[in-house]
Amino acid sequence: MISIPPNVCASRRLWAAITVLILALAGCGGPSTPQMMPTAIPLVETLPPADIPAPTAPPAITPTAPPAIVLSGAAEVSVACESNTLRVALAPDGEPIGAASRIAAVGDDLYLVLDGSLYRASRGGVDGGVADLEPVLLRGERVADRLVQEIVDLAYRPGDGEMFLLDKAGHIYGYDIASGETRLRYRVTPEAVVDLTEQLVAVAVGPRGQPVVLDTVFGRLWTPDDSDSLDMVAEAPALTDGVDFDLADGEFYVLRRDESIVAVGGATGSRGWLFDEERGLGLSLKASRHLGVDSLVIVDAVRREVSTLLVGDRTGAGGSRVLTRHVFAMPGIGLLRDAVFAGGRLYALADGDLFVFPGPASGTQTARCAPPGESSFARPQLYGVDVLAAMRGWSFPIEGGTLPVWPRVYPGASRVYRVGVHRGLDIYYWDGPEGYGEGWPVLAASDGEVVLATTAYTPLTADEYDQLVAGSIANGATPPDALFRFGGKQVGIEHGGGIRTVYEHLEEVDGVVRSGEGVRAEQVIGTVGATGTEGEARPDMSAPHLHVEIWIGDRYLGEGITIRETMWWFEQIFGG
Repeated sequence: MISIPPNVCASRRLWAAITVLILALAGCGGPSTPQMMPTAIPLVETLPPADIPAPTAPPAITPTAPPAIVLSGAAEVSVACESNTLRVALAPDGEPIGAASRIAAVGDDLYLVLDGSLYRASRGGVDGGVADLEPVLLRGERVADRLVQEIVDLAYRPGDGEMFLLDKAGHIYGYDIASGETRLRYRVTPEAVVDLTEQLVAVAVGPRGQPVVLDTVFGRLWTPDDSDSLDMVAEAPALTDGVDFDLADGEFYVLRRDESIVAVGGATGSRGWLFDEERGLGLSLKASRHLGVDSLVIVDAVRREVSTLLVGDRTGAGGSRVLTRHVFAMPGIGLLRDAVFAGGRLYALADGDLFVFPGPASGTQTARCAPPGESSFARPQLYGVDVLAAMRGWSFPIEGGTLPVWPRVYPGASRVYRVGVHRGLDIYYWDGPEGYGEGWPVLAASDGEVVLATTAYTPLTADEYDQLVAGSIANGATPPDALFRFGGKQVGIEHGGGIRTVYEHLEEVDGVVRSGEGVRAEQVIGTVGATGTEGEARPDMSAPHLHVEIWIGDRYLGEGITIRETMWWFEQIFGG
């Protein structure tokens, strides 16, 4: 058994300061000022209320053009249910997807981000109940000297038909719809990194038609100067909590993790624009003119709502900015991730389904449904698995620990030094009277069977570390063998139902932990270390920490979805 050294605990305040400094040196930290993690969202048993309040009447304005869509009255909630909504399963090559995350409408086509790849489908086919998905840019394809890893966001520039695509690794691609060619607009360049690296979470089209990306580490908006560098567009402390953003009526509007929206109209600073404490989990914000005026469409994943808001300082009766609100009350619907208005209909993504409202079948456009009640929604699934039920009662892998506050340390974050994507959660210190460092015990999250336990290990040297990094850069992504070596000493546990956890960078693996043996929840399986990191190769270059991954089948928790949603899932599993 492992004996815990008496000096394993340091003061929390000292460890917090050291952690922020070392994270910056290692390129795997967070913003310069700590951010609060959102409060745990109640599970679906308490969402939403039986009587959803209707928004106030729309403002008395004269649109600059006739409205492009007419749904039910703007002064009430439009409810999409089985009787008036078409549900289309998304299955490229006949295989169900894990997560549909982004959607855009271009002419008669829809562009969809599914499991981190880009597909196209005709709206006519979708309206007929069939999504004939055509691959556009797939994971694993090479563009210039970089591999596509996971597309996380998209933005369309109608002027010349170019679509901007953001990769979780940090690359920005430009896809020409007419020619079908893809170019690298900006590539992550590890050689240029001298300090803390950006974390790019969303892309939009700027006022000059250029791609603009949202960075939550520095709280900035950037645009590529060339393929290897970024120029700052704007900065504001509020952007470190940014989730999604878009340009509307000459200003950037940014959706934040606390569900507020701020406006950025200059090079520095922001102004509060909207705060809605009723919102549950905002995942998407985009500009739209489907009502003939500049507006914002915001998607609330937990409440399954799509709201249209009037931009600028104009408001309607009662000071409301809400123009329309649409609620999906479908049995078994998952988290609502994105939506777009096109051709008189609303297209929305949830889990692996595409919903069309109003549905094209005869009579559905006038069918009305009751507002959803508490029992309207099943507990949301992820990758087809009820993970919240499967992981109910799980223990945090650090005794007394809490979830980190920085998006930068969650799965789906970029890892610029190796041109890769993070697949786990890094836990550096816990929020209590004392912090922890090397030698602190690591606990099994739940009962299970050990399937991986490092028993023989050769320390990582500086030369080997440099070779692994150089090989990753040359490859355009981190090769699997290098990724495993970067994990250091590890323990992997199968928990049943296709769910597995992996614990990496361990200083030691507990002597009783062996492959094929069972472990109990909260059993000590090892201790915190720095194996596999630059901190092992070059002491003091990065802090000891626990890297823990949750795998659901062959997908890590966070694959194919945004960091914001990933943080929500971890919050539901481990609490706040």
